[in-house]
This record gives sequence, structure tokens and C-alpha cells, in this order.
Amino acid sequence: MKKRKCTKCLLPKPLDEFHKDRRAKSGLSSHCKACARRYEAAGSKVRHTAAARRAVRARKAENARKAAALEVQVASFRPVSLAIASEIVYDRSLRDDCVQEALIRAWEILRSQPDASRPYIHKAIKCRIMDISMRQTFTGHTGQRGTLTDPLRRPHNSIDAMLDLGWEPTQD
Repeated sequence: MKKRKCTKCLLPKPLDEFHKDRRAKSGLSSHCKACARRYEAAGSKVRHTAAARRAVRARKAENARKAAALEVQVASFRPVSLAIASEIVYDRSLRDDCVQEALIRAWEILRSQPDASRPYIHKAIKCRIMDISMRQTFTGHTGQRGTLTDPLRRPHNSIDAMLDLGWEPTQD
């Protein structure tokens, strides 16, 4: 009778003590049935059953559904962002950049705090747009220091007036 050496327990055993494995060159598993039972009993083997695959697909579908719902929520803030940016910024490309940054900020808030209130998100959007506007005011579109009456931005009376509007500087 032919024997084969188990790679786990290192004992020579008859071939009927090994599971069939069509992936193996010899057609048999590299470890014996007893070692395979111990391995499975320890819970070390990940089972790739149909139920496990269904669970993974269900999780992926749920995550996709949540991502789609989040996108819809963020998209609902686009008109508000555009209105706020239109009041503050003259230049269309800068306004579009402000809106995009504001929507990213809204996405960050909704991702971390799903139950955040709309006024809170509106204020965060407004502050983000004001920050970008102020950054462009002082550096200008050329990257050089500008004045408070930069042509890319609607003029404000002063920083105090912006603070009265609800602007709060944020760290980037």
C-alpha cells in the first residue's frame, strides 16, 4: 500500500487518509484528514460557502445603497451652495470651485454625522465658501498678494462685516 507524508503532522499515512484535491498535482491534499479536522475545529479556515458569498454581496449592495443616498443628500445642497457662492464671488470658475469645495465639506459632515441638521450644514458651506473667497482675495488669481477689492470677488466692507454674516475661519 502506498503512503504519503502529511505536511502538518509529518507522519507517513496511507493515501486513503488524505482528502482529494484536484488543484494538487497528485490529486490529494497535502495534509491528512485528521489534521484537516483539527484545523477546521480551531476555526482557522475561512469557509467560502454560498451563504458567505451572499453575505458579501448583500454588504456590498448595502454600502452602494448608502453611498447613493449620501450622494443624493449632498446633491440637495448644490443650489444652496451656488446661491451663497453667487452672492460672494464674481468669477464663474472660482464660484464653481467654491461650490465643489462646499459640497465636499457637506459630504464630510454627512459622512461623519449622518443626523447633522440642515442649518448646521448650511453654515459650514457658507464658512467654506467665505474661506476660499478670502484666500483668493489675499493671494488673487495670479498668486500674488491682492487687495480687498480683488476683481474676482465681490467687495465686502470689512472682515467685521464678514464675521457678521456668519463667516468663521477654518484650518485647512
